[in-house]
Amino acid sequence: METDYTPHTNAPQDAYLLSILRVRQFIYNRFSITTLHVSGDAIRFEATALRAPWRDIKKESRQMDYNAYKQQWGGRIIVTLVKIRKQRTPDEKKEMRAAWLLFIATICTTLMAGYLMSGDSAKTWWGAALNTVSFSAGLLLILGTHEMSHKIAALRNGVKASPPKFIPVPTIIGTLGAFIRLRSPLPDENAAVDLGISGPVGGFLMAIPILIIGILLSDVRAVAPSNVPGGIYFAEPIIFKFIAYTVLRIPSESTIFVHPLAFAGWVGLLVTMLNLMPIGQLDGGHIARAMLGPRGHKILSYMMIAGLIGLGLYTKYMGWYLWAGIAAFFLRFPYPPHSGAIAPLRTRNILIAILGIAILILCFMPMPVSVG
Repeated sequence: METDYTPHTNAPQDAYLLSILRVRQFIYNRFSITTLHVSGDAIRFEATALRAPWRDIKKESRQMDYNAYKQQWGGRIIVTLVKIRKQRTPDEKKEMRAAWLLFIATICTTLMAGYLMSGDSAKTWWGAALNTVSFSAGLLLILGTHEMSHKIAALRNGVKASPPKFIPVPTIIGTLGAFIRLRSPLPDENAAVDLGISGPVGGFLMAIPILIIGILLSDVRAVAPSNVPGGIYFAEPIIFKFIAYTVLRIPSESTIFVHPLAFAGWVGLLVTMLNLMPIGQLDGGHIARAMLGPRGHKILSYMMIAGLIGLGLYTKYMGWYLWAGIAAFFLRFPYPPHSGAIAPLRTRNILIAILGIAILILCFMPMPVSVG
């Protein structure tokens, strides 16, 4: 009688251990490393040198089901290996379906807003349809670029993040924006700055060409705004004035009756301004916390909220009270934890924070909307 004998093994666990050993051997063979940190599906380490071309390193890491990201300044290199997820969990599939449903709903609400905004300005049905679609597409492109920039920055830093979720609301713009949620700790302050600045910069860069095209499509009349009775007036931030009156050479005494696409670009500037305010978990808040630490960030957040209330009293614009209330509400939520810094805040990210302040100034509007 012959008997087959197979040793008892835990195949999934053995495969996992072999994978870890293979990745460990890859790291020490391809890099001269000084520190290493593992967090969830990400392995992040500092290297002083690469022992192979970066192209080969990325190719080999993909063969091990990892994406490799590199950040380099001076003689220092930060490398992040992020596990490639080939299959989503049931919860992730459910979340993705919800994100798509919210996006479709936001398309509907922004199309409705675009149609109402078009009003009697379009003389034909296809003109009205074009205005409607241009507003919806322009605004969703700006907001989508903003959130996808966050998503890409999260991947680059080994931070797990949810898919972008749009917020459909039947208002004058059809949405309250979009957001992503972080699912794993931030590795260090440099990652916080990267995640904080990526969205506003991405949305700002997308808003500029949309704004330019929209202004070119707008109705410009040789009459001063003060001589136009009634209507809703939108503030002109510094970047808007530069584009309209310097780049496009529109006479300063003219009135621009904005095309829906130009309005989408203006909303993009407003969203960028609000997100860059250094309060709580806004994008500017992430940057401020990395620069000032938890205590300094909390003090600055309360000072900014008080400043918004003061700005509302000065300008009589009720929107600042609403935004101050929203900011104060979100201060109650815990800040995403850090999993342990492996590098101090570098000069590059300090300059990036200064860039954020510059963009905030370019987009700032003391009184965004007024009624004539």
